[in-house]
Amino acid sequence: MLKKLSIFFMLLIFEVNAQCVIEREYLRSSNRVFTIKTGNDFKMLRTNVVPVGTTLRIFCSPNNFVDTTCTRSQASSTMMQANKKQKANNGQATVFYPALQRQSCDGASNAECDPEADEFDTELPNVKTKKIFRSSHKEIKDDSCPAPAKMFLVGFKLNEDQFLEVYRTCYDQSSQTALFSIHEIEPKSEIAPRTGDWAKTNVVITKRVWKPEEIYLTFKSLLGNDQSYVQDPKTIIKGIKYVFARGHLAPSADFVFCSEKRASFKLFNAVPQYATVNGGNWLHSVEKWVRESTLLYGKLKVCTGGLGVLQLEHSVTSTMTDIYLGTNERTPIPKWTYKIIKSYTHPKFHFAVVTLNSVSDVTVTSPCPYRPPRFCRGLKIDNTVLESGQTFCCRATDFIEEHVSHLRGVC
Repeated sequence: MLKKLSIFFMLLIFEVNAQCVIEREYLRSSNRVFTIKTGNDFKMLRTNVVPVGTTLRIFCSPNNFVDTTCTRSQASSTMMQANKKQKANNGQATVFYPALQRQSCDGASNAECDPEADEFDTELPNVKTKKIFRSSHKEIKDDSCPAPAKMFLVGFKLNEDQFLEVYRTCYDQSSQTALFSIHEIEPKSEIAPRTGDWAKTNVVITKRVWKPEEIYLTFKSLLGNDQSYVQDPKTIIKGIKYVFARGHLAPSADFVFCSEKRASFKLFNAVPQYATVNGGNWLHSVEKWVRESTLLYGKLKVCTGGLGVLQLEHSVTSTMTDIYLGTNERTPIPKWTYKIIKSYTHPKFHFAVVTLNSVSDVTVTSPCPYRPPRFCRGLKIDNTVLESGQTFCCRATDFIEEHVSHLRGVC
């Protein structure tokens, strides 16, 4: 019901305010970087809906770009041909002028955005071409990221003074741990298909620890040869061999354009998450609901991270053991994953959601022991299926003070 009402109100707003809409067909076929141009300043475009009078600068590279403006004018035959789909408003049309270029940056007319990929593939296809504006990262000083971790901006470098931020991530290189990521979401009517190739960058040492066969050996080393939590992937004939997914912190589905989605596939933007949890409550009850909430509560800031370290019972000693994917206590599997959601326009829409990253713990104590705010009622949580990840909701201020005080005033 929330989704249907939200879409209705959003479509009504589109019609009244006369905005240009970047259609799904274009999103599928463009690998450009979209920005809003204000004088000599640029910021990432985070929606496919653009108000009249807004000028976009669309990059293929820092020196290869085009400008276009959402305009309202009488629908001439020239504009009708240049813009196959447009919104009528009192005899006028909202169009991009000049028209959006249909070819991708490498000159191809087909989509650079790959079809939806398997979350658990160890190697996903990636198009290598110098003509595509690739994302990069740079280290910045940010007091919300506790030492020895460092904050990295992820996005697109225009020049030494301008960097287009898609999201930022706090990452501890010594322990190979993603602490949290921060990004923004705006209302949108369409998004490009999921796309991406998990990249380790020069910050993450290796992707090897995420491979199923390596995880199996790690579990035997930590929990004994008779451990039953992870099967030998070589013995699995049918079914998913991947017990753990690379769980996005800033998820690709929160971004509109192919270029932004690809930028989210960095291993310093991921934590180990049980595959059934990643595709269970975390996906269906948390991530999707946060995106739908933008239609009613506008632009959101979202902070996502891991909390604690998962413990499992040793097969011989019965000792509860901390679980890491890497050696020397590197790449811990978090016990919880959390999201803190804050609306820029509705101050009361500010809460935290936490999901248990375990498929065996039935006596867990929620890190959200307080009475949930009314906004939490919209979450369709199913805590009857243990493998989906038990999920809880509470006031953001309470959660921050008790568990992530370094994010006070930030999230």
